[in-house]
Amino acid sequence: MGGNRAARRAAVAPEINAATATSDAAKRQLATSGTARGGGVNEVSQRRESDLMARVDNLLFGVAPAAARETGAVGSDVLGKGITTAGTLSGQASGARASDYAINQDTVGKVTGAISGLLAGFFG
Repeated sequence: MGGNRAARRAAVAPEINAATATSDAAKRQLATSGTARGGGVNEVSQRRESDLMARVDNLLFGVAPAAARETGAVGSDVLGKGITTAGTLSGQASGARASDYAINQDTVGKVTGAISGLLAGFFG
């Protein structure tokens, strides 16, 4: 997500919407109480707005570390699978080389036997 605030906001939109809805409900309740002005209501309204902004900021800035942790976990998983696969392929390659060597030795033995047989027939 990097520094893209819009992408962060989109990632936590449901939580922001819930916080905003809660703040709006408190605002409506305060307005219907009949003391929407004065009597300490202004301070309550300002604190409610500040609290909402603080919650939104906490959500926005909390998203990046969580995303980084998840990215690290995915990277570790992929690395582990890569190491396992490399080990498997190395074992298969070693087995293939051993099989090729055995086939080669068998062929050399047969060719050597044929040549020995021919030489024995000529000089024998």
